[in-house]
Amino acid sequence: MDEKKMKAAEARRKYDAENMAMLAVKMKKDEVQAFRDIAEREGTTVSQKLSGFVRSEVAGKAPQQTYVPAVLTAKNADRLKHETAFHNPKNLNPDALMNDILDRYFKWLDEARA
Repeated sequence: MDEKKMKAAEARRKYDAENMAMLAVKMKKDEVQAFRDIAEREGTTVSQKLSGFVRSEVAGKAPQQTYVPAVLTAKNADRLKHETAFHNPKNLNPDALMNDILDRYFKWLDEARA
């Protein structure tokens, strides 16, 4: 390594030592692998997903938790997201599109019951 790269690496180590800290969590291996797979499918890394979540929590901008009926399992939610993305020629946000579909369904259901 040349001297310039060595100085840059030393500056990063010094900055990290003064300003950065690690968060860690122990989880079951299958859960960890599932999370890694999700990150890979989304074209990101586990670190980026976790740091983004922590930053949004700290900033108070975390997405609101919503109630999901028990019939909508995680498997079904993933399938809905996939199908929504697949049938999305305008490349809209899959979550927003899925919510719009569900809103229309529930509106139709309310009208059918009236």
